[in-house]
Amino acid sequence: MKNQDKSSSATFTTSVSIGSAFSFDLFDEKVLKIDCMVEAFSYFEKLQPRQYELVQISNSSVGVGEPLLQSFNPVILDDLIEACYEDRSGIFLFIGFKQLKGLLASVLKDESHSTIESALIYSALAIGSHLRNARYSINDDESISFFRCSLRTLSDVFLAKDSLLKLQLLVTMLIYTRALGLRYFSALMTNAVSCAQGLRLFQMSRVVLLTSDLEEQNWAMRTFWYLYTLSQPYCLRWGLELDNDIGLEVPNAVNSTNTEPTGTDHVNYLILQISYAKICSQIRKAYHDENLSKPIVNLETVTEFLRQKIEAWNPETPRPMNDIPGHEEFSERRIYFQLRLQYYEALLSLDSLGLNHQSTTSEVLDEQRDRVFKRCVKTAKMILDDYNGVEVVDILANRALILPLLIVVRIIFLASILLKGNEISYLAIASGIFGKLSMGFKVPLPEVIELNKIAQQISPAREMPGKPSLI
Repeated sequence: MKNQDKSSSATFTTSVSIGSAFSFDLFDEKVLKIDCMVEAFSYFEKLQPRQYELVQISNSSVGVGEPLLQSFNPVILDDLIEACYEDRSGIFLFIGFKQLKGLLASVLKDESHSTIESALIYSALAIGSHLRNARYSINDDESISFFRCSLRTLSDVFLAKDSLLKLQLLVTMLIYTRALGLRYFSALMTNAVSCAQGLRLFQMSRVVLLTSDLEEQNWAMRTFWYLYTLSQPYCLRWGLELDNDIGLEVPNAVNSTNTEPTGTDHVNYLILQISYAKICSQIRKAYHDENLSKPIVNLETVTEFLRQKIEAWNPETPRPMNDIPGHEEFSERRIYFQLRLQYYEALLSLDSLGLNHQSTTSEVLDEQRDRVFKRCVKTAKMILDDYNGVEVVDILANRALILPLLIVVRIIFLASILLKGNEISYLAIASGIFGKLSMGFKVPLPEVIELNKIAQQISPAREMPGKPSLI
């Protein structure tokens, strides 16, 4: 890797998003050109936050070894559908149980059904199989085989006329791709948002025109809001803009039969996620607020307001991960870790807010940026401490749990050079966590190797006379 100056650092930060603040822009030129740091920066680049992809399903593999539903015991297929509805944070929230069971029966009888209906069944079975497999730390070969059948129809699905069923299929596929960290997530998200906008589901008047059936109207609203809970965190994470003026009421919760409104605790998950998505939207808008670059505006007032909203979002999520017993109900662990992951992402996004506004330089902003960075380091250390409670089974269930670790490593990497504390020891902790999680996969996570290389390169840099400065 060649020595690089500040102008070349822009190639590593293409958009304002979570994690993008923790980049080469935090170093001055003399640090970037130190011989012992050049190689460390090359490893640092490889830890760029991304959609974590642990499983690749190439186009050439689609259609190979596809499972024929008729070859399965119907009891097994029913069990996989039921597994989807045991997870009160997924399909349960936007597709009726009776509807999906009826559709499965129709497909098994080889009755007339559309490509979208068939793909929906295969996607639901993939999710059910994934949940069953993750619970017992079994590989996902079977669930991937089901999902291949959905992928085979994807080009036809994208070209199909927009409909509620098409949107429900795309959202179902998003759930699976998010859980496994597949590269199809972005394409599915784009098409799902396009479908929802085409149907104009963000307006209640259009929902009424879509169908006169009140129950179907409810499912349409729930599907739109579920997509909203996926799209807003996604936009915050990658610095995108997907927003509408929404004229749609938040839907009622559903009970265990998945058909009627109820007031029980577990059904508030969708409401909770909608609240979180709205916070993400506010943080993302703050990222693009040029007024926050002006010295006369108190950036910390804005961030403190948003921080209070995050802390008030869910009083249950601050419970440390290592307080979660390993024998706790699997579905409860999944939901807890998903909420905790979101809590972390919001904190990291908010902490990095003050590091992104660098178009204006002043002594006040420099001091503010220094305080913000130290707060980022504090958050990163808290996250690493909590991740000691994460087990392989949790990562198998939700690969997205890896993302905060990638961002934390970048923060600790920077802090190990810029600060004179014990930050380098946290790189060893992160390496140990990656190593533990690697045991659940066929090959070691590449981050383990990169972390060890980074630690070796940082040690000489810490012996430099004087402290490198934030810019």
